[in-house]
Parts: sequence; structure tokens; C-alpha cells
Amino acid sequence: DAGFSDKPRHYAPQHKHAYDFVYCFDVMVHMDAHAMFRCLKRIRALLKDEGKAFISTSNLLAPDGFRRFEAQEKYSVGGFYFVTPETVRCLVSRAGLRVVRELSAPDASNTYYNRDYLALLAPVVEAPAIAPVVAVS
Repeated sequence: DAGFSDKPRHYAPQHKHAYDFVYCFDVMVHMDAHAMFRCLKRIRALLKDEGKAFISTSNLLAPDGFRRFEAQEKYSVGGFYFVTPETVRCLVSRAGLRVVRELSAPDASNTYYNRDYLALLAPVVEAPAIAPVVAVS
């Protein structure tokens, strides 16, 4: 369930924080921002705290990404929904994830590198609360 539905999917309890690695390749390019956000929250719910996720989205700033945008008349699930890396980073952060590594620059030798935003993600894990030190006299 990649997030196309507007109703959240409830995973069995054994799936919560159970996975070392989750990937979503060539799927988010077809999602609007709301569906991407739902998908990212689902990824976070599935990942172990030390887990990683790999995602790909469209990239309006990449050379082939903009060419595809110009050639596409309007958004449809069969086409692309165009976003920028900054938008994706915002959604990632709000979903409780962080970017560990991302494609640094477009590369014409590879279709995906020259068209998409590719990122390795990890969960944001809250540091355990430290009890305050109380002086005893």
C-alpha cells in the first residue's frame, strides 16, 4: 500500500518497526504530495529505528525532469507529479525521517539520475530522556 488511498492502512502489530530496509522506487513519481506524505509516514512506521529506506521521486529541477514536465499536459496517476528536492525533504522531515544521502547532481549517463530525486532515508529517533541529577546533601 504505497499511499494512493486517502484512508490509512493498518498494518498488523508485528510489522510496526519491524523492517531493516524499505524501498519505494519509481512509485512516488506518480503520487501527489499528500499521497507521498502518507507513504513516507507508512515507511517510518515500518522501519526499525536503525533501519533505512530508499525513495525516488520526480525532480522538476533535473534536466530530464523538467523536459518531462514540459511534455506532460497535466497531472494524472499514469503521468508524473512534479516536485523539487526541497519539497520532498520537507515531507521526509515531517514524516519523522531524515535524509542520510541524496543524489548530488544530475547525470546524463543514467535516466534516473538525470530525471529523478533519489534519497536514502533513516528514521529520526528521539534521544532517551536523561533524568536530572539531584544533589543530595
